[in-house]
Amino acid sequence: MNWFDDYEFRARILPAIIVFLPIMIPAFLMVYNEITSITSFLFSGIVFAALIYPLSFIVRRPGSELEKTLWEQWGGPPSTRVMRWRDNTFNRSLKAELHKAVRDYCGLELSNSDEEQKDPREADKKIGDAFSQVKHLVYHSDPNGMWRKYNAEYGFNRNLLGCKCLWIVLSVVGVIICGLCWYFTGDRAYSAGLITNLGILAIAVFLTRYILPEAVRDPAEYYASSVWHSFLN
Repeated sequence: MNWFDDYEFRARILPAIIVFLPIMIPAFLMVYNEITSITSFLFSGIVFAALIYPLSFIVRRPGSELEKTLWEQWGGPPSTRVMRWRDNTFNRSLKAELHKAVRDYCGLELSNSDEEQKDPREADKKIGDAFSQVKHLVYHSDPNGMWRKYNAEYGFNRNLLGCKCLWIVLSVVGVIICGLCWYFTGDRAYSAGLITNLGILAIAVFLTRYILPEAVRDPAEYYASSVWHSFLN
């Protein structure tokens, strides 16, 4: 994994930091109270950075599982749906040009309107096979296209929404740990951690309930459309 890759950072590293931040706060406060030197402080930062890598895999898995459910709700992957003859996202002349481009550059023949009507599942499969080749061509020929931004935004929203339960549970755990530490030690740093984690918990509940379920779809649609347009251009 390339940490400096925009997609990897936004879709995996950043959600991992956000989801696990509630328990990192009390852990940091405990370590901070024991720190006696700048070297120890820097070492704790290195350990934290190293932990983000494996945690990013934990975040990615529920996001990938959620994707299957989202596609069922949306009537299929956006990259497939926009190329169906019965879908109105692209006009018929644009689809005809894309069919020709797929035939010329990928060596694949997509279903026409009548064939799609007779066997829509087979038509979807052909589109999916074509898109697998198309996106690889686009990734190499147009690496900085708008599809990149939309893909990273979709990955971030999807993975964060997929970790809804984990994010909320860890926020509650963070609140409890900071509250107990403040109660038994009287250290005001833990009270600040408690308030911070209460804010994170409120944000987690609000975003995963009201914002992310809707926000995850738009970048997915834009990504699919931009890849197909980039391929044609």
